[in-house]
Amino acid sequence: PNNRRPLVGRTNVIISRNNIPSYIEENCVWFNSIGAAVDYFKNGDGKEHDNIWIIGGGEIYNGFINKSSYLTDITNIYITEIEEDYICDTYFPNIPDEFNIRTVNKTETYKTINSPDIPITVNYVKYSREK
Repeated sequence: PNNRRPLVGRTNVIISRNNIPSYIEENCVWFNSIGAAVDYFKNGDGKEHDNIWIIGGGEIYNGFINKSSYLTDITNIYITEIEEDYICDTYFPNIPDEFNIRTVNKTETYKTINSPDIPITVNYVKYSREK
């Protein structure tokens, strides 16, 4: 579907336990583990990458932050923080102590489709590793 197209102008990395589909969109690579994806970039994929963005879900975030040595490769964590408490089944892991808030880029208020009369406020926060 159009709302699930890869991001344009960058390599899109998919990490999934599912089998590799018979067709993969251009600029996409598919891995069955976090380790395989990290090896792909550490060993060189033939391209220059200024940043690698990890965009979830919950198991992926935990795999990078809580369950591996990959945390040493992370220099910044960008979080969209919602100023409201929700009962959910998945949460972002706790930010490790060696990261501190560096900037809050902006605060915005949105109306949602499900509750248009109740706006939500979000903050875009950058955490950086202590040096």
